[in-house]
Amino acid sequence: MDLSVVVCTHNRARLLALCLDRLAAQRVEAGTAWEAIVVDNNSADGTAETVERERVRGRIPGLRLVGEARQGVAFARRRGIAEARGRLVAFVDDDCLLEPGWIAAALDFARAHPAAGAFGGRNQIAWEEPPSALASLYGESLAAQDWGDEPFRLPMSGRRCPVGAGLVVDRDAARASGWSERGRLTGRCGGALHAGEDAELVMFVRHAGFEIWYAPALVLDHVIGRERTTLAHLRGIHRGFGRAEPYLRVLARTHAPRFADRLATALWALGEMMRVLARWPRGYLQFAEERPTWLIRLSYVQGCLAGAARFLAGRV
Repeated sequence: MDLSVVVCTHNRARLLALCLDRLAAQRVEAGTAWEAIVVDNNSADGTAETVERERVRGRIPGLRLVGEARQGVAFARRRGIAEARGRLVAFVDDDCLLEPGWIAAALDFARAHPAAGAFGGRNQIAWEEPPSALASLYGESLAAQDWGDEPFRLPMSGRRCPVGAGLVVDRDAARASGWSERGRLTGRCGGALHAGEDAELVMFVRHAGFEIWYAPALVLDHVIGRERTTLAHLRGIHRGFGRAEPYLRVLARTHAPRFADRLATALWALGEMMRVLARWPRGYLQFAEERPTWLIRLSYVQGCLAGAARFLAGRV
């Protein structure tokens, strides 16, 4: 089989229906073999009924529903990799709406780049309501991704990685990387805004010797509702980014962190906090218009400190 689309979902039946509708509209060459697997991560909102209605309609080849009891999008993605029959596994979140040629473009790119272990495309934000000026500043934090019109290979070290929304991985590369057995991050976990599991997967694949690419021909819309544009939500997701950052900074270089690596990340996180606090008089007190961005940055470094403490103690 050519490709397995894995849709991980948790209590988003309304968005899932839109996602499946776009999957049903995919245009592929005759003879292309693909399937869609919806991984239900403990939903209680009619997700199963949504999938069954679409399955009965017969518009999506091989559509099936599997469950994953361990809460967290990383566990759901691991379940998808284990269930996938396709040579490629495409992670399409339940809030992602694929352009009609997305699957065809993914297959074309993989054929042209056989050494690619993972690649991601161009993600556009589809705001359900006009965003605030603040939310507009943080598109990349909401999985927007546009690195230009030309494909390119990413470096084999460093922190730059494609986001998980629309990430395509070579199934055998993902399995060979050991991520399913040795990955440490859970990702978004119910209402807990943990993060970083997508970058962790990419880094595991990269450490296994596979190339990572940007493929702009793969275009999707990432639906963002009003509830995800508030200051509280933006602070929450940045706190989650921060908690993962100390570990990911080291994983970007090595699979086997030493105590010195753990200590260095703790000192880095402390330095980041000192820099943020140094801007407190201007960023919070003097200029009210800078207050939200300062608070978001504060949440990020609070997460960094918490993550560094866990990493230093060997708990991640």
